[in-house]
Amino acid sequence: MYSIDLEGKHILLTGCEGGLGQVMLELLTKAGAEVILTDIVKPEKSIRYLENLRKKVHWYRCDLADREAVDTMFEKMSKDVGSMDILINNAGIRKDALLIKMTDNDWDSVIDINLKGIFLCTQAWMAT
Repeated sequence: MYSIDLEGKHILLTGCEGGLGQVMLELLTKAGAEVILTDIVKPEKSIRYLENLRKKVHWYRCDLADREAVDTMFEKMSKDVGSMDILINNAGIRKDALLIKMTDNDWDSVIDINLKGIFLCTQAWMAT
């Protein structure tokens, strides 16, 4: 078994409420990190987990496909928490349909969150 020391590190975890997000949240907090949460909806399970550990909860509602929303979120985080040491682009969606049945809107949603969201978050993080 190995261990990672993330004591004092600020980590932004996008898409924190899903299964993989929950696992990462647990591992990161056990390693000592202060995890900042972002999701399109209030991440109830993640917030409860941090509160049970008596950790300070920082969460930001954000549409990761919207440049202005992402930039605003990073500005607020910078004021509230300081600099981010690590960004984990975990947010992602899927539209379960055969390609032939997938609508343009479904396709655009998947591309916007799964690709554009990573681009916008990484760009905003690098600019801070």
